[in-house]
Formats: sequence, structure tokens, C-alpha cells
Amino acid sequence: MSINKQAKVLTDFINDDAGFYSDCYKELHGSRPGRILIQRFMKGSDVERQADLKDLCNSIQRFEDQDEEYYLETVKNLQQYGDFTAEQLSKWDCL
Repeated sequence: MSINKQAKVLTDFINDDAGFYSDCYKELHGSRPGRILIQRFMKGSDVERQADLKDLCNSIQRFEDQDEEYYLETVKNLQQYGDFTAEQLSKWDCL
């Protein structure tokens, strides 16, 4: 493989990582990262980029776990007032 082709493959790989980073960042913070954060991410080594992605994914997982716990706790609390299913509570906009 030529040097130019190797450089293109590496650039494409970094750009794919940057796209995934941007998607994860948006999921966590509600908006995409700014130009400076993206540039810092893209200039980092492969190990640094993978660590950044792993940190973002772990943070997203923690928030999803907290959301699930909150949802289950809310259902349990509302069921104190009657024999309601989660589907009924959702339909009534209680969840």
C-alpha cells in the first residue's frame, strides 16, 4: 500500500472516530462539541482518542443507568396509589 493510500486510510479512520466522538458528546451534553474540542480530539494519539471515546461511552452508560433507576423508582412510587402498570402511567403522561 502506498504512503498516500495509508495516509488516507488513517485520516478516514480518525475522521470516523471524530464523528463518533461528536455523536457521543451530543448525546451526553445536548450539542455537538466545538471546533477546538474536535481539533484536540483529532490531534491526540490513537490511545488518547480511544480513552476519550471510552470515557464518553461510560458517562452515557451511567446516565442511562440513572435514568432507568429513576424510571423504576417513579413507577414504584406511583403504584402506591393504585394497581397501575407502567404502560398505563406512560399513556397518562405520568412518566
